Amino acid sequence: MHTSHAELRRGRQAGPAADLPQPAADDGPATRSTSGTADGGPSLAQDDVEDDAAELRRELGALRRVLVTLPAIEQAKGVLIGFYAIDADAAFALLVRWSQHTNIKLHRLASDLVTAANDSSGSPHAALRRFIDRLPGAGRPSPAAPGSRAAADAPSSLPAVR
Repeated sequence: MHTSHAELRRGRQAGPAADLPQPAADDGPATRSTSGTADGGPSLAQDDVEDDAAELRRELGALRRVLVTLPAIEQAKGVLIGFYAIDADAAFALLVRWSQHTNIKLHRLASDLVTAANDSSGSPHAALRRFIDRLPGAGRPSPAAPGSRAAADAPSSLPAVR
């Protein structure tokens, strides 16, 4: 099933709990014993249900954030794989390192990197090179030779290629 960005935004506006099923209404004596204690307070079972529902809301929110941010991160990994001839794990490790060194959220850094890679003004890769050169802790690695996948070809400031 594919969820569009518009559907995700609508879900966010309605709140994470909008997609959760609502508890059934209290139908009578058979279910009253689980709805509270003799002194009128909530029962342990009701507290457990509320805790579970809160946890599910948190998980749903986290999954929605992943669905929104993952495409940019995957595209940025692809840019780095092509630019440096490294594998996907090394590309992700590089993004994480740059994110930590710049204190920029990973998905934002990835989005900016993809934007720079798509800049067609000037020579090929010029905007991408300028973007990478501005990152503290990024070093000044050169792109690997086209088609090269050997670890020896990877710049020393990059994670080792597996």
